[in-house]
Order: sequence, then C-alpha cells, then structure tokens
Amino acid sequence: MNPDEVLAELASHGNERYRKTFARHGVRGPCFGVSHVDLGKLKKRIKTDHSFALALWKSRKHDARILATMAAHRTKKAKSARGSARRVSGSSTGRARTSDRS
Repeated sequence: MNPDEVLAELASHGNERYRKTFARHGVRGPCFGVSHVDLGKLKKRIKTDHSFALALWKSRKHDARILATMAAHRTKKAKSARGSARRVSGSSTGRARTSDRS
C-alpha cells in the first residue's frame, strides 16, 4: 500500500456530513470527511511507518494528516518537533546565553 492508494481510499470513504461537521469545528482547507473509525481501521493496516506518515502529511488534506499523526513513530515525531523548534528559534539549545540577557 502506498500513500496514493491511501489517499484514494480516504476519498472513497469521504462523507459530506463529516465535511460539514469538521468545518463547523474549525477545519479549514481540503478535507475528505472521513470518520475517525475509518481512520482507525486504515491505521491498523498501515501500522507504524514514519516515512509513510510524512508522505501523508505532505498531501495537506486534513484527514490524511490525522492519519499521519496516528501512523507516525512516536519518538521520531518528538525528535522532528524538537528539530523544527530549533530551526525556528535560531539557536542550537533554545536557551539564551548569559551574555544575551539584560
């Protein structure tokens, strides 16, 4: 199973009622409208696969991103989050040096 097949399956499981519900709860942008029950069934078939989860995340579809968070490897997610925080802050440790404090 590859990410394109999963996206096609998400599209086939999509439901207008769920799209409206997600929009009412603040989901903006592209969304298939797949129930969390169906996402859970797909996650069981995918298992834990971090690179697969990253490919789903890049699709920018709300449902695919939820599935990506379910399928991503827990420790790799944490490391990725710490790495992106470092890039944002511009320092390697995220702490201010003593000489930088006023």
